[in-house]
Amino acid sequence: MNNARIQYYLFNVLSNNSDNYLGPNGELNYATADMLADYQHANLYTEDHLQEIADSMQYLSDYVEEKGAEFYYFQCWDKHSIYPEYFPETVIQADTESKTDGIVRALEDYSNVNVISPKQDLIDEKSEKSTYSVWGDPTHWNQRGAYIGYLKLMNAINDNASEKYKVFQEKDYNITMPDQGATLFGGIHQVDYEEAFEIKNPQAIATPEKLTCYADDVRHGFYTNDSVDNDTRVLIIGDSYFNSFIYDDIAESFHETILIWGDYVGDIQNIIDSYNADIVIVEAAERCDRTDGIIAGVQVMKDAADGVGK
Repeated sequence: MNNARIQYYLFNVLSNNSDNYLGPNGELNYATADMLADYQHANLYTEDHLQEIADSMQYLSDYVEEKGAEFYYFQCWDKHSIYPEYFPETVIQADTESKTDGIVRALEDYSNVNVISPKQDLIDEKSEKSTYSVWGDPTHWNQRGAYIGYLKLMNAINDNASEKYKVFQEKDYNITMPDQGATLFGGIHQVDYEEAFEIKNPQAIATPEKLTCYADDVRHGFYTNDSVDNDTRVLIIGDSYFNSFIYDDIAESFHETILIWGDYVGDIQNIIDSYNADIVIVEAAERCDRTDGIIAGVQVMKDAADGVGK
């Protein structure tokens, strides 16, 4: 038995060299140094910087809308923001809003960007069903939580649509309860039965050959769905919360659904212009704050519009 397993089974702690932590009742958490700062509210932005974020996001939203498309910002939340009771009690949290709370507030107060934040929905659902795993994925939402996020997104899009898009209901899935508990260090495992959602009759087909801009990154995706009664193209600039959980669900509602990883957000004008989508969604995990990239990308757009560098 290696040292990590000895520490866990004898002392109920994980390796000191790991970013995995156990909560008060053995709940599995993942937190880098930056994520610990998120949880502690030790990395807050100034109000001036929040205003800059809102101004940049507004500029981006206006640019998309001038092209005749819709723009949405979707904020995902890490496990510690929805289940703080699972986090180690030795980590003290300041009695303030978090950095991500501040970003959402600023976008809502200082812009008219379409902001989608399912934080309260995920918290409210806890009284009925778990939205993040106890011993499964240590940071992402589970598939129930992902479904709540999917509904929040699709309902927001349909609120602005004259012809409503298909939204999956629970009856459209086969829902099972497999063990999704993680296995760490080759042998540390706890059983964690969680809901698994499988689309009963998927129609969207992966067509990565249609990718043009940044086509060489295997994380990117392109779905085509010829079964729908619309020709809507959706562009998602996001990360694993969408890609690993609800990207295929979203693709069932639209003719074409593209996902470009958020690492490329600094080149956002090129991405938007290349794919010419009808709906543009910027999605960000709490631990993957994309706002600096948005600010930088928008500055490039402004410089180009002003002829800077010519």
